[in-house]
Amino acid sequence: MEPSTSNGRGSLSAAVDAPSFLLVELPRFDERDTSACLDLLTASEPAGEKLLIVSVTETIGKTHRRWDDHVGEHPDEFAVVSASFAESAPGEDAPDEAGGTTPAAADGPEPTASSWLTTHQVDDPGDLTGLGITVSNQLAEWADAEEQVVVCFRSLTTTHQYVGTQELVRFLGELRKHVEASDAIAHFHLDPDAVDTQTRAAIRSVFDGVVVASDDDPGVELLQ
Repeated sequence: MEPSTSNGRGSLSAAVDAPSFLLVELPRFDERDTSACLDLLTASEPAGEKLLIVSVTETIGKTHRRWDDHVGEHPDEFAVVSASFAESAPGEDAPDEAGGTTPAAADGPEPTASSWLTTHQVDDPGDLTGLGITVSNQLAEWADAEEQVVVCFRSLTTTHQYVGTQELVRFLGELRKHVEASDAIAHFHLDPDAVDTQTRAAIRSVFDGVVVASDDDPGVELLQ
């Protein structure tokens, strides 16, 4: 892979065309991980986007608040899929305008929705079948949308703790088909310090490009 662009807010999203299937390969607590994520999630103005965030690390409420804290403006539609074990513990994390979450069933969940926010819950972060059905069903609903569909999956690092490398690679290969069918710009987070070189290479093989730390700290590069 060769670098095609480097740091600067908006430079990543400006360098990719839909559909795109990208790996964000940055340490979890590195500020560049967050900035690259927000860059790719704001490929268009929020009102012109349909946003899908899949999280196996945090609750729906925290995911929603992260967007509000960093962007503020609501997208045209905002769907959140949580497969975090923390989701089952009630508390302060519920999003303000949604009525709750619905577990994934074999044929996909019925979402809980407000005027712009839809939430889904998958009970087990290792349930790739439930995650795949939930994500593909949501993307199918947006297949003919005029707005740009954007997707964030946080994170493959956590998912890999529950499933093997080959199972994860197969899951990503299937998910890629649905991303392409919906003409989406999708990115997936992976902490390179948490997996070995062989695992990282296997996961990379599924993607169009990889966002990595550049030599010019604190920048990033998109390798395509």
